[in-house]
Amino acid sequence: MLNLHMPQTSGFDVQARPSQSGHTVPLVIGTGYEAGEGRARAFALGAKAYRRRIDEAAVVAAINAVAG
Repeated sequence: MLNLHMPQTSGFDVQARPSQSGHTVPLVIGTGYEAGEGRARAFALGAKAYRRRIDEAAVVAAINAVAG
């Protein structure tokens, strides 16, 4: 699970790092912002799920979907 808005870095920067080194990591993006451009960018960088409102059931469901 990766938050897009963090104090020291952007979630997009963190998301891009594995692919720059040739690795793929299935990421679930969590954010308080619902911006179409941010959502599109997250999926373009390889996100497997994007959730605006996070609760325990949503996190478990998103992780199960990625791991499935």
